[in-house]
Amino acid sequence: MAEDADRPLLIAIIAVLNLLSGILLIVGGVIIALGVVAVSEGDIDVGLAGSALGAFIALIGVLSLVIGYGFWQGWKFIWYLALIIWIIEIIGGILMFPIGLLWTIIYVILVCYLFKPNVKAFFGI
Repeated sequence: MAEDADRPLLIAIIAVLNLLSGILLIVGGVIIALGVVAVSEGDIDVGLAGSALGAFIALIGVLSLVIGYGFWQGWKFIWYLALIIWIIEIIGGILMFPIGLLWTIIYVILVCYLFKPNVKAFFGI
C-alpha cells in the first residue's frame, strides 16, 4: 500500500465481506466435519469424506481471511489475484448466460473499479 493513499470505500467493504465470509466458512467447515463424523455411525468412509469436506471448506475460509486482510492492507499481490479471479468469474458468468448475467455485470464493474487511479494508488500499482 502506498503510504499516502487512502483506503477506497469499496475496497474496505470487499475486505470486510471477505473477513466475515472467512469466519463463517471456517465455522461452517468445522461444524460439517464434526457433524458428519457424529452421524456417520462408525462408517469410516462417510466420516472421512465429511471430515475432508469440512477441512476443505475451512481452508477456503482461511484463504478468504487472508484475501480480506490483503484488501484491507492494500497488498499489491491481492490486486492481481482479485483481477485474475474476477476475470475468471466474468468468463464463467458468460458461459452460464443468462443465469450468470447479474454476476457477470457485477464482476465487470469490480474489474473496472480496480483500474481507478485511487484504487491502483492504494495497492501501489
